[in-house]
Amino acid sequence: MSAILRAREKRAVFDLEHLLALSDAPSLPLVVSERTLYLLENLSLTDITDASRFSSTPVEDNLYMAVDEEDVDEYALFLDVMHQAQLEILETMATDFSFGLMQDIPVSHNIIWARYAVIGNWVFVNAKTTISTAGVSGQPLYIWNWPEELEPADNGDSVLMGVGSFYGGVSLYNLEIFSVYGQDLKVFGVDQGLLLGSNPALAVKSGDVIRLNLAYEI
Repeated sequence: MSAILRAREKRAVFDLEHLLALSDAPSLPLVVSERTLYLLENLSLTDITDASRFSSTPVEDNLYMAVDEEDVDEYALFLDVMHQAQLEILETMATDFSFGLMQDIPVSHNIIWARYAVIGNWVFVNAKTTISTAGVSGQPLYIWNWPEELEPADNGDSVLMGVGSFYGGVSLYNLEIFSVYGQDLKVFGVDQGLLLGSNPALAVKSGDVIRLNLAYEI
């Protein structure tokens, strides 16, 4: 259920209806200083990732309706806007890469985008991919063939790398992505319980969409 929030002074609220009317084509050049880029990078990794800052209705009397995760189309638009903004802000230092998926068997998929940026000891990853072939129901989904330079610091345990989403046509699942150690392949697993939700028979299938939004230390 959507929450009605009060807009705070000097705090941005992003209007989804207005964003939907704007072009998403990266056609506007932006020339900024290193200082401004630093500020934009931090905004893209904090404010822009906060769904409560996005309004599904125009602000009236200083009140607005926050984005509702249960509204699949609305929340999917928020995720697209967030990930594209991060991708474009980090464009000046981002690198393309690829990865594999496995759900008991290799899962073919079409990467829409997959880019990362290394800032200090931190890696920031944004990726979106569309599933082409089905996985096996009841099995955890793994991300594998991760670039060696992106491997997180090994502390001998599973480490939360970030969050993501899985859109299965009519259902939207929020995901937590962990690095998994002690395996033959350096795989990165999506927590099985969160992926499968209340449906233990769920398998990724053609047309499903997976998004990753990761930030972790190396």
